[in-house]
Amino acid sequence: MAKYITHLDVSLSATDEQNLQSHGYNKINVNLNKGAGGNNIYLWYRYGSVAITRLQVTFNDEMAVGLINAGYTKIPKDLNAGERGDVMYLWYFRGHTEYDIPIVGIDVTTTAENEAAKYGHGWERVACDLNRRAGGAWIYAWVKREKQAYICDITATDSFGSDVDNFQAGYIRVDEDTNRGAGGAYVFIWYRQTTDSKRALTDVQVSINDREYQQLQQQQYQPSYPNYPVSLLMP
Repeated sequence: MAKYITHLDVSLSATDEQNLQSHGYNKINVNLNKGAGGNNIYLWYRYGSVAITRLQVTFNDEMAVGLINAGYTKIPKDLNAGERGDVMYLWYFRGHTEYDIPIVGIDVTTTAENEAAKYGHGWERVACDLNRRAGGAWIYAWVKREKQAYICDITATDSFGSDVDNFQAGYIRVDEDTNRGAGGAYVFIWYRQTTDSKRALTDVQVSINDREYQQLQQQQYQPSYPNYPVSLLMP
């Protein structure tokens, strides 16, 4: 029987670590505050029978509303505790839609060299830098799924009003604002996954003006977010 990741937690102190160890958690020995100062923060996991299938990260209150209403579990410990970065929380979900694929492994990287090896062995990176706006190393969480996963749908949002609907429909939000540093609305890309390779998307293009949008449509690409000046288009 497969061993699924069923619980996640975060330690901010030696007392937290002792408590998690006593409850059967395993520590990922990578400091989530590496290079940024602050607390020594570690991610912990536990195996069981009802798998976690999705992870999300929040760095503002608006991002959390849809997660709460969709039934995600928040780990109430700031991933940037003790230093100047964004207040960040990790959330997880045990889903049962056709788009939910059990997570069987979790890890953390701090360098690009480590990332290359992860991609080569079928790991999937959680998009947001866990040291966001804190300086220090680029810290990313990674998950390994029970089966090979393929992206089958993509959409985008420029407000938070439809977040709960997207989460309930099986979408994973790419938790980094594509408008970061540019001003304007928060814009997020979303995707759903499948284990069916025949449903996999094989190409994605970006249009930044009407001419490019029309050219891609003539090539049978479909917009993920119609009527928006910058659009993702898929075959």
